[in-house]
Amino acid sequence: MLDGRRRELKAGTRKVSFTHLIAYAIARAGSDMPVMAHHFTEIDGKPHRIHDGQVNLGLAVDVEKKDGSRTLMVPVILNAGKLKFDRFPGCV
Repeated sequence: MLDGRRRELKAGTRKVSFTHLIAYAIARAGSDMPVMAHHFTEIDGKPHRIHDGQVNLGLAVDVEKKDGSRTLMVPVILNAGKLKFDRFPGCV
């Protein structure tokens, strides 16, 4: 099913990866299920749950450094749950 939808999008003018489709689905699920959007902060040395309705999504990306070694970078898509599909990073 996911592969079929990806093929439909690619048959048009969009270039999308499985990672893009899955990340978008996770971001939307965070918006549809508010408990998934909770995050925590420390106040006076104690953890506190914060719910501001914003879904931020971080994805680990394998990156080759100048010296040829590899590392992971985690870019964060701010307020990802409110982005439309064509505005979601990675949709070309």
